[in-house]
Amino acid sequence: MELWDLYDKDRKPLGRTHLRGTPLAPGEYHLAVIVVIVNKKGQVLLTRRAAEKDLCPGWWENTGGSVLAGETSLEAIRRELREETGLLARREELTLLLQENCRAGTHFDIYALTWEGEPADIRFQPGETDAARWVSLRQWEQVAGTEGTLCPARRAAYRQELYRRVARYCQGWREFPPMEGPPSELWDLYDKDRKPLGRTVERGAPLPEGTYHLAVQIAPLNSRGEILLTRRADSKPKYPGCWEIPGGCAKAGEDSPTAACRELLEETGIAVGPEDMTLLTQLLVPTAHFDLYAVTADVPLTQLSLQPGETDQAQWLPLEAWLERVGKGNYLTPSWFPALDGPLYPKLQQYRDRVLDLTT
Repeated sequence: MELWDLYDKDRKPLGRTHLRGTPLAPGEYHLAVIVVIVNKKGQVLLTRRAAEKDLCPGWWENTGGSVLAGETSLEAIRRELREETGLLARREELTLLLQENCRAGTHFDIYALTWEGEPADIRFQPGETDAARWVSLRQWEQVAGTEGTLCPARRAAYRQELYRRVARYCQGWREFPPMEGPPSELWDLYDKDRKPLGRTVERGAPLPEGTYHLAVQIAPLNSRGEILLTRRADSKPKYPGCWEIPGGCAKAGEDSPTAACRELLEETGIAVGPEDMTLLTQLLVPTAHFDLYAVTADVPLTQLSLQPGETDQAQWLPLEAWLERVGKGNYLTPSWFPALDGPLYPKLQQYRDRVLDLTT
């Protein structure tokens, strides 16, 4: 029976424990630890999750696990290293790189460790890990968080900050300041042909000439042929109080489908996967590559979870009624560039007609 200590959202201990495998109550969090193992060649050690693991079997990951009741974070990561790899690390050999809080009921501590051994030297824990390999730092950044490889940091901005800190650790840094909140939102940059440029820009900063970021919208349509619109909160600096299709900007490290799923979940509480969506069209607008998706969703308004500061109302509107209003008054066009949005509307109508054909 494995027990975890419980914490509030600010990491304050709650003075009680939790049985692993049972649901956490709202406002409860436990602590987990991960270690990024690197060598002097600038490579990152990944271990493979055993095939019998319930979650992500066969995926590559950085060593880690949950902090047990009564353990400190540092004690837990030393134990996880010993159990999953056989490596014995002294306290002074471990560097705290980054903390990512309030992630799916968990506060994460991410450490770094330098080790110069070979995968053949690893002692695998039966039922937990069964292989290891070194990959370059660049390769790790490219695959972490994609199919088959877990990433220690979940949110895109934290992920980018983690990569920066690992690179600095490899350069000899051993002290990293705590982060008081999410770092600035970063966007990946593309050229006009949608080719990634390998660099980012901070949201709100001017885009370098000839560069574009990625924007997405995802239009939920129900079995009655209605489209879901959300109202931009009055506190929004741009277009406050206007109605629009859920969407937003892809963060650094996100692809288009991932960004669309995240935006829909954040703004409405509707959870879908990339396989549930249909890409209707892609546009090049003055500042962005714009992707419009559609998804079938029969969700009552009372079951939506609107995002404070982003959306404050929602409505299901017959598609034809929306088409009559879009671009007029407080109804925004999908990409915010009315002259370019004309081809989008027939695509939405065709998708709506397919939905109605399937449900009648």
